[in-house]
Amino acid sequence: MAQGGSGPVSVANGDFGSRFGWYVEVIKRKVDQNWYRAEVDPRTPRGATAQVYFKVSRQGVPSNFKINNSSGSPTLDRSCERATQRVDTFGALPAGANDQWLDVTYDCAY
Repeated sequence: MAQGGSGPVSVANGDFGSRFGWYVEVIKRKVDQNWYRAEVDPRTPRGATAQVYFKVSRQGVPSNFKINNSSGSPTLDRSCERATQRVDTFGALPAGANDQWLDVTYDCAY
C-alpha cells in the first residue's frame, strides 16, 4: 500500500500515494474535519483505532463504507465511519491518475 504523507490514510492503488500525495492529504484533512470526537464514548481507551475502508470515484465521491478493523468501541467505529460518510466529495481524481476509483483505508485513532 502506498502511504500518503505521514497520515493515517492509505491508498491501495499502485503508486497513487507517492505520485499524488497532496490528494491523499486532502482525503485525510476532509475526513478529519468531519470526525466529531464528541460522538465517541468517553470511556473509550486513548489510542483505540478503527480502520474504515471506502472507495473514491473518479469524480471524487466516496462510497462503499465499511469498518475493516474494529476498535472494540462501537461508538468509535460508528463515529469514524460517519466521518467518511459526511464528505460529499474529495474533488475529482488528478488528471494524471488512470484509476477509475481509489481503494482507501483511514485509520481513525481516538
